[in-house]
Amino acid sequence: MGSMQIGFTGTHRGMTDSQKTAIKSLLTKLYAASYVIDREHNFRHGQCVGADVQSAAMAKEIGFRVIAFPGYPPDNPTNMTNRGGFDGNDVVMPDGAFLERDHLIVDASTTMIAAPAQDHEVLRSGTWATVRYSRKMKKIVIIVAPNGEMSV
Repeated sequence: MGSMQIGFTGTHRGMTDSQKTAIKSLLTKLYAASYVIDREHNFRHGQCVGADVQSAAMAKEIGFRVIAFPGYPPDNPTNMTNRGGFDGNDVVMPDGAFLERDHLIVDASTTMIAAPAQDHEVLRSGTWATVRYSRKMKKIVIIVAPNGEMSV
């Protein structure tokens, strides 16, 4: 088995305790299941407040190489309102508009993990838009609902 390429999308509101527990367990299992000496296990996230930086801290602790894709609203590249404070990234990519940034994360990943604020798909949500794009691109998508239940 080769390297592990995980992408993450999640709510800016932050994960529930159940989501945190489930995602930490999932990341630990994915890392252990694919561990091969001299292979990179990358975790990509959007560097937003809430779930992005929460999951990035977990991934870093587990041993993933953490890659941030910071974003901004498409109409305001200087707006850093939703920028998260995680500073443990191994690589920080150039800033990009939210939608383009989300597509870059998906395109570089083999598996996407989503931690949405809702337990059902909604419109007008960056997390769910990223899930839809991931499915369109035929990626493995693991959704972790607010109650911690996982679905593929």
